[in-house]
Amino acid sequence: MLVLVCSSCKEFLDVKPSSKLAVPHSLKDLQALLDHPTAFTTLDGGLSGESSTTDYYLLKNDLDALQGFERNLYTWAKADVFAPVNNDWFNFYKHIFTSNVILENIKNIERNTTNASEWDNVKGQAHFVRAKMMFAAAQIWCLVYDVNYATSEPGLVIREDSDFNKVSKRSSLKETFDYILADATAATNLLEVKVGFQTRANKAAAYALLARIQLYMGDAPLALAAAEKALAIKSELLDYNTLNATATYPVTLMNREVLFHQSMAGMNTMTNSRLRVLRELYDRYEPDDLRRTVYFRTNADGTIGFKGSFTGSNGYFSGMALDEVYLIAAEGYAKAGRLPEAAITLNTLLKSRFKIGKYMVKVFSNREEALETIFTERRKSLLYRGLRWGDVKRLNREGQNITLRREVEGDELSLQPHDRRYALPIPESVVDISEVVQNRY
Repeated sequence: MLVLVCSSCKEFLDVKPSSKLAVPHSLKDLQALLDHPTAFTTLDGGLSGESSTTDYYLLKNDLDALQGFERNLYTWAKADVFAPVNNDWFNFYKHIFTSNVILENIKNIERNTTNASEWDNVKGQAHFVRAKMMFAAAQIWCLVYDVNYATSEPGLVIREDSDFNKVSKRSSLKETFDYILADATAATNLLEVKVGFQTRANKAAAYALLARIQLYMGDAPLALAAAEKALAIKSELLDYNTLNATATYPVTLMNREVLFHQSMAGMNTMTNSRLRVLRELYDRYEPDDLRRTVYFRTNADGTIGFKGSFTGSNGYFSGMALDEVYLIAAEGYAKAGRLPEAAITLNTLLKSRFKIGKYMVKVFSNREEALETIFTERRKSLLYRGLRWGDVKRLNREGQNITLRREVEGDELSLQPHDRRYALPIPESVVDISEVVQNRY
């Protein structure tokens, strides 16, 4: 029995481009698996974590329309209702399964002087996708990485092959992150610098992913080193002065900042028509900050909606982009006490977000001031990309003591900094058909 939440093997097999690829025989076949639009460029998980953040809220009618598991995500409730089979866990492990198919079958294809570059690149893409999916899942269903309990707290199910019959059990948090780091590192070594398509991982995207992982794990020096390598390959930002802020979706699909394109599977908690931007967050954008008009719209009822996704549509971007890399580098410089470099890096990013001639260059006098500014700009720049949930967790590990609060039907709900509910409930449909142990609260 397959225990990764699909009701039948057919659901996994359906992601293959055609029946002739049931057993892939060539690098072209393996690349086709990677390129198939429902395999990697769409329908990844991620909104489970984002739905649990407080950068948005729902009106009562929209909250009442949610399914039980969606309401649980919004209210930080424990698992007591079934999520549909096609849930975020399924979406992540679907990609992990396909990556494993590629990594298994590429062993049967001889690597030689003629195909070495293509062979390495295909393998690197599979490692990249598996690392990205595992890391995103770990941010949702595991406690934040902490060396003090990494060997004792549960991580994820590690699947290294496509065998449906293997029992699914959770590894430790340390084993999970060791596995993720090994995949991400392999991707940086194997991938090409230029691949021609933003839906295919490249070396800069791999370094950006490695930087994201290291930052979450609390290793700022290694995160900085990876971010610097990504920026050495590609650093050209999108000038928001060139965007049409009145457009329905001003930020174009596959714009120059995108290193790897991916979007999140939909969820009713965060449909574009329902999501209302937290007013306190919106008010942090200065009048000359172009993100104020590029990212947001005013709804007919006076509330604030979001239109600034890097998907160029009402979908939510979950790929890798340069603005995040600049922010990781700035944070790394600040934590290392390299304040001038932190300011230069942040100023380079923000200057491209303000009206021409209106940006006031920042100068930092101390480490705390720099980090506070960078954390604020990170939240403002990376809205609804599946990153905020993980950011709150890692910042609380570092002593920020962020308490999430939201009002639901007149009651104020709160999530304290070290609450075990930061590891969201694993879908009950997974727990019931496997040996996966539910998170404890």
